[in-house]
Amino acid sequence: MNIKEHLTGSNKIFVILFIITLVICVPPFALYGAARFTGSLPSEAVWASRGGNHGPWWDEPQGFLITLACLAMMAMPFVTFFLGLALSISVKNQRLLTFIKGLALATFQFGLGYVLLTSVFWVTD
Repeated sequence: MNIKEHLTGSNKIFVILFIITLVICVPPFALYGAARFTGSLPSEAVWASRGGNHGPWWDEPQGFLITLACLAMMAMPFVTFFLGLALSISVKNQRLLTFIKGLALATFQFGLGYVLLTSVFWVTD
């Protein structure tokens, strides 16, 4: 089986959703990692000890990107789950497998969104 035969129907949709998830989540982690590595961004504990109300990127373009990514990752698991549910109902064969693929991707998205919120979101809030 070649790749074109494998990427049809629901598989293609789940691959596209996976790529969209990576496009949304990788840039905030990369920005945060680069800023921490270069020392231009203090640690969360150091920033909190300064007594500021908001994070260091509150009014910066990086903060806007992180906020958009967090908002998108709050919705993506639900969209993926319901899309997987609809696809599993509409396909003639492999209904359970299609549902499991959608559920697995939604779980991955939920976990990635949780990590994004708990580890990176502090720089904006």
